[in-house]
Amino acid sequence: EGEGHTKKDNKNRYVSTSDPVVVDGKEVREVDSLLCLVNTALLSHKGSFSSGRSNGGNKLTGLVKASTGNLTTKGRKQLISALQLSNNDSSSQFMDLLLDFNLLFGISKLLAAADAEQLAKLVFKFSRGQKKSSVLGGQLKLSLESLLGLS
Repeated sequence: EGEGHTKKDNKNRYVSTSDPVVVDGKEVREVDSLLCLVNTALLSHKGSFSSGRSNGGNKLTGLVKASTGNLTTKGRKQLISALQLSNNDSSSQFMDLLLDFNLLFGISKLLAAADAEQLAKLVFKFSRGQKKSSVLGGQLKLSLESLLGLS
């Protein structure tokens, strides 16, 4: 048994889930409730989709409204600039901006569900280093240009 816990305590410690979750690399349908007590600071996270990361020396802050998650004027301008720089061969500057989850979320609120899903899949590929297969397609790029006010 765990330190300081009896068998009786452990019976009520596990929470059943309706969908499987991954714990320690294994899919399970019961989660130890003690795992739910650990606070996780998402804003200080240093992973691929962390907020506040820098893009070419420019800190990515103030691009989305904290209260609503909507893009700010500064955020739109940054995305427009990166989208204009991207051509058919490379959209890496635009995709690099979208590695910030807040920006990705902000722009996905403007897109149709199918376009948002397609964009999220491209950003995921890009974050995994699959840069050649994460180029914006014609229709998605047109939708983004239209929503951001380029066309």
